[in-house]
Amino acid sequence: MTSTSATIRYASCDWVVAQSLAGRLGSDIPPVGRAIRLYWDVGFWLLVLWRPTRWAALAVGVFMHIGTHVFLMVAYFPIVSVWAYLAYLPYDWVEQLTRWRAIRKARA
Repeated sequence: MTSTSATIRYASCDWVVAQSLAGRLGSDIPPVGRAIRLYWDVGFWLLVLWRPTRWAALAVGVFMHIGTHVFLMVAYFPIVSVWAYLAYLPYDWVEQLTRWRAIRKARA
């Protein structure tokens, strides 16, 4: 299978978009999404540089790129972008997550 045929097959899945945007909810999502996307794109660098907002900025970014993948059907860029967010995490984020889960499990 060539990459061209895989892309054509991927782009022909417009039923996902049609079902998601049908009805009233479909008319409310785009303006809100555009506003969130604009403010997030402009403020991303500031949010990532300031440690207290880093996790929120990365979480919004993951949701934005997943939404781009699902609704706009851009094949690879959103997935690569989500993986690139790992560069913004501290070098010991796995150990921190493991420690946090152990503390939380001990409290329960």
